[in-house]
Amino acid sequence: MEKFSVLKLVVSVVVIMALGAAGGIVTITQITTWYAQLNKPFFNPPNSIFAPVWTFLYASMGVSFYLLWNSPVCFL
Repeated sequence: MEKFSVLKLVVSVVVIMALGAAGGIVTITQITTWYAQLNKPFFNPPNSIFAPVWTFLYASMGVSFYLLWNSPVCFL
């Protein structure tokens, strides 16, 4: 593994977060229409939990992208 690079880590996380935000912007109008009307199961988590969970998932994907980018055999 190469030397730790803060710049690469920040770029990796920001790019992945931006892609996630773009997907959210495209689908935000659907939340109040068909998604709100779905019959959800009893174990469906509350809406307030989705933002922190998705943020954590996308940040984790950004770190994974950094590890891939920083690996000795990088295909990027």
